[in-house]
Amino acid sequence: MAQQNAFGSLGTTGSGSVFAGNNFDTNGGSITFATPATDSDVDTRCLPAWRLTDPRDDRTRILASKDDLLAGSCDWILDEAAFAQWWKDDESRIFWIHGDPGKGKTMMMMALTEEIARRVGETLNPKAATAFFFCQNTVPELSNAAAIVRGLTFLLATEQPALQTHLARKYAEAGERLFEGVNVLPSLWTTLTNMAQDASVSRLYLLVDALDECEQDSLRMFLNLAISPAASRRIKWVFTSRNEQHITQRLRSRHNTSLELNTTHVSNAVSLFIRHKTLQLAKEKGYSRTVLQGVQQYLDDNAHGTFLWVALVCKALNDEEVYEWNMAEVMKLFPAELEPLYKRMLQQLRQVKMKEHVIFRERLLCAVTVACRPLTVDEVGYIANLPDRHAGNAQAIQNFVSSCGSFLTIRKKTIYFVHQSAKDYFTTGSGCMIFPCGQPQAHEQLARRLLDSMSQTLTTDILGVRWPGTQVHESVDGVVYQRLPLHVQYACCHWTDHVKAGGMTLEDGGVVHGFLQARLLMLFEALGWLGRVSDGIEAMRQLADMTEQTGQNLQILLQDALRLVRYSRKAIEQAPLQIYSSALIFAPKNSVVRQVFSQAIPRWMRQLPSVEQDWSACLQTLEGHSS
Repeated sequence: MAQQNAFGSLGTTGSGSVFAGNNFDTNGGSITFATPATDSDVDTRCLPAWRLTDPRDDRTRILASKDDLLAGSCDWILDEAAFAQWWKDDESRIFWIHGDPGKGKTMMMMALTEEIARRVGETLNPKAATAFFFCQNTVPELSNAAAIVRGLTFLLATEQPALQTHLARKYAEAGERLFEGVNVLPSLWTTLTNMAQDASVSRLYLLVDALDECEQDSLRMFLNLAISPAASRRIKWVFTSRNEQHITQRLRSRHNTSLELNTTHVSNAVSLFIRHKTLQLAKEKGYSRTVLQGVQQYLDDNAHGTFLWVALVCKALNDEEVYEWNMAEVMKLFPAELEPLYKRMLQQLRQVKMKEHVIFRERLLCAVTVACRPLTVDEVGYIANLPDRHAGNAQAIQNFVSSCGSFLTIRKKTIYFVHQSAKDYFTTGSGCMIFPCGQPQAHEQLARRLLDSMSQTLTTDILGVRWPGTQVHESVDGVVYQRLPLHVQYACCHWTDHVKAGGMTLEDGGVVHGFLQARLLMLFEALGWLGRVSDGIEAMRQLADMTEQTGQNLQILLQDALRLVRYSRKAIEQAPLQIYSSALIFAPKNSVVRQVFSQAIPRWMRQLPSVEQDWSACLQTLEGHSS
């Protein structure tokens, strides 16, 4: 009975249509074919669909989050023998810069993107093109190899319109499914190779920053493709990364520059950075020349060629409680090297009179550490399980994040770690002490809170549009955010990630099974409004794999849900309320989802179409190609 109340009823008047695979007349509305896409439609939709992220926007955002790139600080790399040979030799396809955290690799890549674009422009060769990509472990769209190739091909097609035909051809073959499944990277790589071989191209200069922040399995495949003798010789790569073994063993034989072996150049650049930061500090705080020189000397003695260490210490010295008279004493509290510095900063964070605030700060740090993407000010309080009086208070959240300023920063209401090494400190370093029961337990606790949040929020026709044919583009953003707050959106898109990371046992009758039996259709309706149906499909597939040994009935439900959503995917993506009508009414009679959610079929549908008993062999074959 509770299930019936949860579903309610959908309206049957108005101009809405129900999209499905067959024509079927009803007494309340019309079920019609969706119009087949033409070649021009594919061309129009292709580039926006290909755009997972725009690397140009990522570059601008990352650049804004860092200190200014000082003129001339990276010029030495251009005179390096390895770079010079890579640039001049047509057979030299890879140049790799590697070094420890905080050594300035990303800023060096920023300088190289400008320099190589300038050189290409000066050659007046319209057949040469450049593209770049900045990996970030904290952003899902920037942390896997498929995203790298997708971003590069998008940028190339944007800058060189003649190359868009390669994207359109691939998109016409597979549509959105091009970006799903185990063959995404090889498929996208083929597109990149075809672009490189296009008659309009003579050379592609492709730059990828922070390979170490890319998911390892896909990165191995990416590097194997890049170094393969069969790889296009028209592509010249520039990579940066930390000194990690799985990267080193593939790139050590290529032209490369080690920042640890170029300490003089790096130290000179860091010294220039120290002068710049301390002059800023002296100007803001009104320090005398003597104090300024003392700060510069301490930083020079302890920086050890690490830009990030200098930036963090200068930020701490700019605190309002640091004065000229206690500067020397405060300064000496900051040890050399990043790990001891982070440890000191965590100790300071815990040294406040109100223990409750220490708990809130650590909850925030825990949430930001385990989150699948950067969290916003509006959602982090709920995800971190802060008390209600703080969770929805943007100013309180900003104050708590600011008190964690040594580790976190806010840009456009989104919270980021100041550097990947800060996240590493809490993930694998001694900072993991903030997880008293370990990170898997933190993931499981978060997964349960997300399930609870969705159970309390998701309902049929959550936007209140009533008409089954209302399409996604007709929805109003304000209503979406009101009915699906950001923390609920996060839950819908990422709850399964935390179930998996938490190692939760998926069993018949368990919390996940119960949630899906009550809210599966509502979940996919919400994902439809959010444009994330493909993410839901992948999540269900992963859950089904996890239930092989523990939950037979749960696995049957998941597999049936996959078939139903894949079969009606286009309809759900266009008009999400179709999950209750066309998706259900055209499901086979023996469909588990149809049987569990039979009361969700709109009551105005008095005459239902004749359907098969079970899913067709054809659909199951298609299912195998989509996974």
